[in-house]
Amino acid sequence: MKKILMLSTGGTIASVEGDNGLEPQIGAHALISLVPELEGLCAIETKEVLNIDSSNIEPENWSLLAKNVAAEYENYDGFVITHGTDTMAYTASALTYMLPSLQKPLVLTGSQLPAETEGTDAKKNILDAFRTAISNIQGVCVTFAGKIIKGVCATKMHTQNFNAFYSVNYPYIGEIIDNNVVINHETCAAKSEFICMPKIDKKVLQVKLLPGITGQIIDYASTSGYKGLIIEGYGAGGIPDANEGFVAAIQRAISQGVIVVCTSQAIYDGVDLNKYTPGHTAIRIGAVSAGKMTAEAAAVKLMWALGNAADSVGALELFNSDSVSYLEFIA
Repeated sequence: MKKILMLSTGGTIASVEGDNGLEPQIGAHALISLVPELEGLCAIETKEVLNIDSSNIEPENWSLLAKNVAAEYENYDGFVITHGTDTMAYTASALTYMLPSLQKPLVLTGSQLPAETEGTDAKKNILDAFRTAISNIQGVCVTFAGKIIKGVCATKMHTQNFNAFYSVNYPYIGEIIDNNVVINHETCAAKSEFICMPKIDKKVLQVKLLPGITGQIIDYASTSGYKGLIIEGYGAGGIPDANEGFVAAIQRAISQGVIVVCTSQAIYDGVDLNKYTPGHTAIRIGAVSAGKMTAEAAAVKLMWALGNAADSVGALELFNSDSVSYLEFIA
């Protein structure tokens, strides 16, 4: 029988009604006790790492979770993390980068209704998460509403619908069908010794373009110590090249060593800076493309790259690396 460690962090799944709305109060062991179907599935141990609303998650919490997994890596066959849905995609991305050679399942799940609420999706999601954790899947994933999503590709698309998370620009890893894990897309971790890279640099600002935007916010960021900018552009990405003040501000930021990454406000298909003139302008002045990464994954990866590199040149190289080459770069 496989041995799984569940780390709880709070979120809706652990919430009860308080004086000011829902607030996390249910601990890890209590959550497990609400799902009797887990009996006999695997050996389960629990640890409460946090008990907060996920809107209060900080990058330091990602590092804490990564360190908890690293400390127990040799003692368990897989891991489940219960988490609030609002920032689950950020945490899943962070853990993917922080644990680049993970060769065991690390499964995040949560719910849209509290675990003790009638009609909740929490019990099914917890059960499905443990089913995923005893499967042959490797690496970080989100299991939610019967779907298994690669960690860096999960995005929350609904605030209330139980089918809250979609896989963006990547196939669903698998599904839970008739209580069984059906793998649709094989996962493969880097064939390297397990390593934990929990360092993070929070000095990244995400800017969503709006018609009429000026370069003031960019100048503020570059003069206030920010080391990275995520520009959520329109469509295929790029910057409004007719807005000379904005373009000039981006150029000033890059000249000061700030890494500027272009993502898209569109959810699917990713960024193609070679398609339109605004994209070519972005390339010309030194901005880089996030490709098919979600905005959440791009922002977190840039924080992680800045935290693990000696300077902006090294951070940019690390940001542009894929999961297989992380360890080669660090070595």
